[in-house]
Amino acid sequence: MIQGKFNWDIDIVTKAEETIGRLRYNPKCKKTDEVFDVKYAQVRKILSSVVAIKNKLGVEQRKSKSFDKLPDSIAMEVRFLKTTFLYQAGRDKDYKYPIKSFIEDSQLVEMVECIGTDVKKFDMFCKYVEALVAFYKYRAVSVIADTNDTWNKNKPYNNQNYNQSNGNRR
Repeated sequence: MIQGKFNWDIDIVTKAEETIGRLRYNPKCKKTDEVFDVKYAQVRKILSSVVAIKNKLGVEQRKSKSFDKLPDSIAMEVRFLKTTFLYQAGRDKDYKYPIKSFIEDSQLVEMVECIGTDVKKFDMFCKYVEALVAFYKYRAVSVIADTNDTWNKNKPYNNQNYNQSNGNRR
């Protein structure tokens, strides 16, 4: 698998928002966890893997106060994220939930390959993954709300607190 280099000079917040903005809406789903073609659980698995490493780095940083280079054990775990992402992509045999497209579009593998032992790049990567999850959840809730608003506008007024027999509220 040949991967390109990642441009670390981009605005990762904008990139995360654009990446989530390209997810396809699944009109059959009414739950925020499955409103897009990529499940929220799949995106959360990616975040969980990254946060576990970030927490280990935090422990190491507290021990030695500060450093500019990832310890070898943590750098190896960061490199291993590539296999985690590719495994997630490979599990979707029926292409029911196209996590592979999401991983490619978000350039997660390219980022992991470029981190090496650079603490600042790893920190940016963590923030990027967190932004992906945040924009996913925000967009999912917005899409569901818009769908419900459209649905509610098309049905007759029905309020449980309104007593139609005498016109008084309960």
